[in-house]
Amino acid sequence: MNSNLRLALVAISLTAAVALPAQPLDQQQRRERLDSALAARYYRTPYDSNYVVRPEGRLTLKARLNQTGNSFHAKGTVNDIYSKADLRTSHKTTLSIAAIYRGIGIGMAVNPGKWKGIYKDYEFNLNFYSSRLSLDGSYQRSESLAGDIWRDDNHSRLESAASP
Repeated sequence: MNSNLRLALVAISLTAAVALPAQPLDQQQRRERLDSALAARYYRTPYDSNYVVRPEGRLTLKARLNQTGNSFHAKGTVNDIYSKADLRTSHKTTLSIAAIYRGIGIGMAVNPGKWKGIYKDYEFNLNFYSSRLSLDGSYQRSESLAGDIWRDDNHSRLESAASP
């Protein structure tokens, strides 16, 4: 073996000996290492910490009550025909709970009206927030869309979009 290769093998062996623990880690030690790595990431602040502070606890629980609904008010002229639409969906009330451990969270929301069969619409939301990137995705399918649509001739009622 040439001296450069021998020197590289010795350096790799020393690095591995220093980096790897002498005995395998037990479950408690792995948990402590993971917690300290998450804590270092969590408390690293790229912003002015005089105005924004993180909670001191490891685990944060969040409960929320939310009510949503959609209303559409549209009017316009297409091919010289004026039309106006006033449509709405049923309101949805959700109860949610989230658990956040050192900045990494998971949550769940339930709609009691969906369990009872009152609320027929579908909604899916996905959120991701970090210090550099934030993404929000939402998909909605509404079967409860109801309201009125009028057209040009003296704004007479064209049809009712009420769902059965």
